[in-house]
Amino acid sequence: MPWKVELISPNSVKLSRMGVITPFLMEKILTLEPDSHYLQVDYSVTNIGTTSFPYIWGIHPAFPISTDTRLHVPAEKCWYVDGTGPIGTSDEFKKGEKFQQWPIKSLTEISSNDALSWEYYYLADLNDGWLAVTDHVRNTGFAITFDKAVFPNIHIWMVNGGWRGIRTIAVEPWTAMPAGLDHAITQGTAGELKFGEKISTQVKMIVFTPPTQINGFTENGEVK
Repeated sequence: MPWKVELISPNSVKLSRMGVITPFLMEKILTLEPDSHYLQVDYSVTNIGTTSFPYIWGIHPAFPISTDTRLHVPAEKCWYVDGTGPIGTSDEFKKGEKFQQWPIKSLTEISSNDALSWEYYYLADLNDGWLAVTDHVRNTGFAITFDKAVFPNIHIWMVNGGWRGIRTIAVEPWTAMPAGLDHAITQGTAGELKFGEKISTQVKMIVFTPPTQINGFTENGEVK
C-alpha cells in the first residue's frame, strides 16, 4: 500500500498511512545520522476510530540463508508451530504441546546446504530486547534492538528451500503469540488499543562486523 512521505530533516523521513479496514494511523520516522551504523525507527500506532479494537503487531525483517547463517536471540523457550518439522526433537515439541529450551542448534546454525525444509517457531522469555543474524563467510552482521516490554516474543519463519526453492529466514519481534489475531484473542494475548490511544516504540536496525560472541548491544549500536 502507498505511504505518505514527509521530509523531517536532512537525516529523517516520516512515513504514514491509514488502515484499510481497521481504523488506525501507522507512523514511522526513519533517521540515519551521518557516520552512524544503525537506522533508528520510531514507530507509533494510533486508534482513530470510535471504539477500541484488539491487535497484534510484528516487525518483519527477512534475511538470506547462506552456507553459514547464524541466528542469535537471547530467549529461553521455543515453541514449534508448523512446517516440515525439526529433526531430533520430541513428538510433544513437534505437535506444539511442549516447548524446548532455546537455543536449538538446527535453528541457530543454518546452511543453504541443509535438507529442504520450511518451519515456523515462537520464542518466549527474552532476557533482553535484541536479535541478530550473522554470516562469517561474508563477514556481515545485522541486528535489531527493541523494547521487550512491547515485543516480548520472537517469531521465526524459515524457508530453507522447502517452498518454491526460496532460502530466507524472517526473525520478527512481535507483541504476542500466536500469530493469528483470532487465536491471540482466544488465548488472551492480544493487545487492546482504546479510542484515541497511541502506542509508540523505538527500534534500531544495526549493521556490524560479527565477532565470535554477541552479548547484546549498547545504545550506540556497538556489540557487547
